[in-house]
Amino acid sequence: MRGDHDWPGTPFAGDSLQVFVCFLSAEVFAMIKVLVAENIRLLREALVTLLRLEGDIDVVAAVGTGDAIIPAAIRLRPDVAIIEITVPDHDGLDAVVELRRRLPACRVLILAGSCQPAVLRRSIQAQVNGFMLKDAGPHELVHAIRTLAGGGGRSSIQNLRIRQLITPMVH
Repeated sequence: MRGDHDWPGTPFAGDSLQVFVCFLSAEVFAMIKVLVAENIRLLREALVTLLRLEGDIDVVAAVGTGDAIIPAAIRLRPDVAIIEITVPDHDGLDAVVELRRRLPACRVLILAGSCQPAVLRRSIQAQVNGFMLKDAGPHELVHAIRTLAGGGGRSSIQNLRIRQLITPMVH
């Protein structure tokens, strides 16, 4: 269909489709690469599905055992690793220590079913960047991932009860 959008003397003249080119900054498309380590398949796949709904999060790996965390992280270089403490075949916090040593740029968010003081203490010693209980809402998880990917630290330790337990341990 010819009309006032024709560009005579160009390949776009006549009945051709209009083409629009938009140049955007690379930051607009910067995806947060995430590794999910959760031993329960239903939860692991639910987390992956949830995170893939977010336009800026790319789940690059989902593993179910602790011994799969480090090889996947080294190969895929995630920005954030979400690690469940009780993954089999290699303790989640032991994997965190190894991950921090081999891939220091990767931010680590621990997922836990409870906030036992001993687990929190080990998490702090392992230098995790965030600690979140599994009863947190989906929006809290997404916010924590974005905060950690943006360079935020322990601000994603989201529960007042956890903060009260951590404060005496840190001071």
